[in-house]
Amino acid sequence: MARLLQLPAEILLHIISEVRSNRDLAAFSRSCRTVHNLSKQGLPLRRKYRRIRLVSNSDLERGFTLLIAILRRPQLGELVRHLELDRPPTCYHDYEIRNKDLKNLKSEDLERLRTAIGNAGFTDGYGEKVLNMVLQPYEFITPYSGTPQEGLRGAWVAQALAALLISVSPYIGSMSMSIIMSDFTGSYHSETDRTRFGRRELRCLPLEKFLMDTNDNPQEKPWLQYLHSVELINNKENSWDDGRFYEEFDLLGMLQFFDRLPSIERVGIDAMAQDENFLRFLPPTRSNISRIRVQYSSVNTVYFMHLINSCITLKEFHYSTGGRASSDGSFSPFNPRTFLKTILGHKTTLEVLDVDSDSYCYYIDIESGSDYDRLISHDEKEDPRDGEVIAVEGFWDRSGSLGDFTSLRHLGIGLAVLLYLARGTQYMDTEDEEKVTPFDQVVLVDALPACLESLCIRGYEKGLPNLKKVIGIEECIENASNIEDPDEENAPLWEREEEDWTEYEF
Repeated sequence: MARLLQLPAEILLHIISEVRSNRDLAAFSRSCRTVHNLSKQGLPLRRKYRRIRLVSNSDLERGFTLLIAILRRPQLGELVRHLELDRPPTCYHDYEIRNKDLKNLKSEDLERLRTAIGNAGFTDGYGEKVLNMVLQPYEFITPYSGTPQEGLRGAWVAQALAALLISVSPYIGSMSMSIIMSDFTGSYHSETDRTRFGRRELRCLPLEKFLMDTNDNPQEKPWLQYLHSVELINNKENSWDDGRFYEEFDLLGMLQFFDRLPSIERVGIDAMAQDENFLRFLPPTRSNISRIRVQYSSVNTVYFMHLINSCITLKEFHYSTGGRASSDGSFSPFNPRTFLKTILGHKTTLEVLDVDSDSYCYYIDIESGSDYDRLISHDEKEDPRDGEVIAVEGFWDRSGSLGDFTSLRHLGIGLAVLLYLARGTQYMDTEDEEKVTPFDQVVLVDALPACLESLCIRGYEKGLPNLKKVIGIEECIENASNIEDPDEENAPLWEREEEDWTEYEF
């Protein structure tokens, strides 16, 4: 510390500016009076700009104020670490330019804003629309309280503002956002459109276009180079969504906006049901996402097959059902055979696996014509449900068991799925019943990965080996399941927690 304090103040200020965490800087300043004196004026600024939220009209107003301040002093953009956007489009209509009651900016600020819009990739007529969007008076009505065109204007403006803020904030590390494309643009209705560039000729909202262009060529953009985590907010602002049922969400479609960014690692979502009308397939081994969390949701195994196969590397996977009801009384089956073959593609990298799906564990004898995952046989290369090619060479020939996961350290799983994975594919693929080991003959201790450090078993009632950490042995952890009657007074419905929002972390 003594040698550090001998450095010139200019160098100390540069070191302080490189400390990314506000908590770390606060601790640093408490340990050294010189650092405290140098940082005491900068810390309030870091708190002010660290987190930006674009949800309500007042949030948009504040976001615009921060944007203009950053354009005047670009170094302020380096303080932004997190952005939240929750203004999902409920339909699609062309943006209508309006010049009434526009914000009045000084000529130099207006020129800075035009330059930022061009730098973000919005040019020509679209650039003029973006300029008109951010200059609008932020007095937007809520969706479904007026005409569809009026209800959409808030989403247009919020997305334009979000795109510009991202473009001038190079160190954003995390984002929370609801769906950014409209369900009604027809993006994925035709099979020729279901490709990476399927939306290229379609009309796009500002952030949708901005993120698509960035994800296509991330190495050519100065922004989002440090984005590592995206939390997807399953909120479509449907007037009929009262928090009782799973909500359809186009997860694979949303991944196309950020899955190839250089630092992206983690994605999470809650209360999701797969959207059958939109994207269900991603090209294999194209995504940089390695940690996936899908909880309190209802998703079938084939959907996860496409999701996981798209990952170059998978290190962490969480899935749980329950907490909501299915609006039509159905459920999403979980087939351990398909799931095991899917994750076997990442058997040397998977470190954390947490799956709570035993209530809908669905595996029927291979000869059964009703077996859901038998829709795709060993010799077929297509999914008959939509005709999309599964471009994973030898997927159905993969073999192995839970013991083959050489990096797996933490495992949380239901007893039924655990036993299937422990027996392995050789017993699920064979048609000879004499070659199938009964569950009561599975020696679980021998079937677990040698590197396993902690184990959580759901639905088990006593006994098992001596591991470093075992949860679900002394007491039974109930398996998650759909809510049978969401109108029951004490129904344990999952609800997204409302954050006590601040612009800083402490």
